[in-house]
Amino acid sequence: MSGSANAGGLLGKFGPWLLVLALMAGGARAESIKDSVRFELDEWHEIEEEFGAITVHRIRVREIEAGVKSKIFRPGKSRNTTDVRVEIEYSNSSSRDVEAKLSVHWLDREGRLIDGVEAEEDFNEDERRETTTNTFSTLRYGLEVARTLDFEIRW
Repeated sequence: MSGSANAGGLLGKFGPWLLVLALMAGGARAESIKDSVRFELDEWHEIEEEFGAITVHRIRVREIEAGVKSKIFRPGKSRNTTDVRVEIEYSNSSSRDVEAKLSVHWLDREGRLIDGVEAEEDFNEDERRETTTNTFSTLRYGLEVARTLDFEIRW
């Protein structure tokens, strides 16, 4: 009995502080941009979302010529694979870099994951209309059957 009375006394004494800590922790969660758009290779998708000093303008998945690394490490496979670049155009008006976690994927007609990228990026300080990029190889077939582009940017 004295244990529960003591616990009640502690809760009564520290309860308001625990509430403040819980509210602060809830407010500290990262903000994000999350959306799904029709997959269109080489086409920009307008976003125009602001988070403090960062404005994310648009996103696209662009097919590019195979780089030297792709040619060296996958010779003869260019029939089935291609290099793509995920590009996100942004502005950062602050005087410091801002780190973000990117999740960009393309899905087929049934909503099944085909390919994509998970990465950490710096949105550079004092930049106007800068583009952050991630380049990698993917199957050509996946690009042909892709119907949806899912993306999330988390701060």
